[in-house]
Amino acid sequence: MKSSVTFMCFLFATGIGYQTAHDFAKRNARVILACRDTVKGEEAAARIRSETKNEKVVVKKLDLSSLKSVRDFGTNFLRSEYRLDILVNNAGILGKFFGPSAAVRQDGVM
Repeated sequence: MKSSVTFMCFLFATGIGYQTAHDFAKRNARVILACRDTVKGEEAAARIRSETKNEKVVVKKLDLSSLKSVRDFGTNFLRSEYRLDILVNNAGILGKFFGPSAAVRQDGVM
């Protein structure tokens, strides 16, 4: 894979998302890890960098349950990134967002 390829994965700290990000990093891609918890994100990025010897692994804050966070992420991404070649949406929906126990999130969306 060319080193100019930029790959982004949502929710990647463990499991298939982590393995996918790791594989792209092994192929020398620039890897953007978009995550809600940047501490866990930085820990995962450090492991990927160490195991693949690819320093082009970065973490960006993104909480998909907040429309404000999504808008902020998009604005910042457009300002800082030249391109996005591959997007892997590894995000799922948790049961807590439905039914009687569903909570109204920060921006008023249930």
